[in-house]
Amino acid sequence: MKKIIIFAAVIFSFFLISSPAFACEPCANTLNLEETIKKADLIIVGQKVADGPRSDFGEGYGGSDWIEVKIIETLKGSAPSAEIKVNSWDAMCSYGIIINDSRSYLMLLQKRISSEESYQYDAVDFGCAEKSYLVENNQVNLNGQKIALETFALTYGLTAPKRASDNVSNNGGQTKDSNRSNDQKINTDKDDT
Repeated sequence: MKKIIIFAAVIFSFFLISSPAFACEPCANTLNLEETIKKADLIIVGQKVADGPRSDFGEGYGGSDWIEVKIIETLKGSAPSAEIKVNSWDAMCSYGIIINDSRSYLMLLQKRISSEESYQYDAVDFGCAEKSYLVENNQVNLNGQKIALETFALTYGLTAPKRASDNVSNNGGQTKDSNRSNDQKINTDKDDT
């Protein structure tokens, strides 16, 4: 009997040690910018205005389950309101949009799939894609190359940027047809988080 218990303990230890354990599932493939833009339901320039509840239960890893984002401009899609909730952390996994400041970011988003979540949008392909780029001085910074937001939109087949006040109306998020002036531009540095 003692030999059976020792044998079972050895076998159990072998499986415990040899089985791979991933706290966060790594992406098998990551979409490039063009692929991410095609799959995105909503592309905006926005600012984080609030954090949702922390998903780490106060343990110190991860961050907010979702962030509330004020939409400044829309390049693709239509938002239901001027502020939206976007998935951020899934416990200790950074699958969503991770923003730790109140600067403007270009965000590439998909409508949430689960109706059980309290956020409206998620990162494209559950974070296995391009997520966000910092926006400063009215230019998008893609790998060190600064591009005016309107040029970015034209290059990637997006609509001309629409100000949030023009994009969200009182009738459930229907957009108005408006363009911003040609002298306005946006700057972004890729978010390294």
